Amino acid sequence: MPGGRCKLGEDSISAIIREILEETGLKGEYVRSVGILENFFFSNYTNRPYHEILIIHELKFKNQDVYRKDNIINLEEKENAKFYWKEIAELNKCKPKIIFKHLNDPHFFHLINKDETKVE
Repeated sequence: MPGGRCKLGEDSISAIIREILEETGLKGEYVRSVGILENFFFSNYTNRPYHEILIIHELKFKNQDVYRKDNIINLEEKENAKFYWKEIAELNKCKPKIIFKHLNDPHFFHLINKDETKVE
């Protein structure tokens, strides 16, 4: 999923709108704040423990053609990376799984996920 970090002095809503534009070239519009996830995990790259705090926002795209399932967008910042739509059932296989169980919840959530599995 696209995302990123806030710049110094930038709020998280402005940051995600900017990051989506930078990564996909698409203009997003803020809908709502969905929740916060405190995620404890081991990096697949360094096999070191990390603690990140994700602020999750819902956006919608102004260009409705983006929502076509056959629409694949090349990401600007990463070579060979693609942005495309997945069914909710497919998202449930992605990490951290806990997020996808709560995305349709109308209430703001705060979750703590502890994945203490080291990469072998």
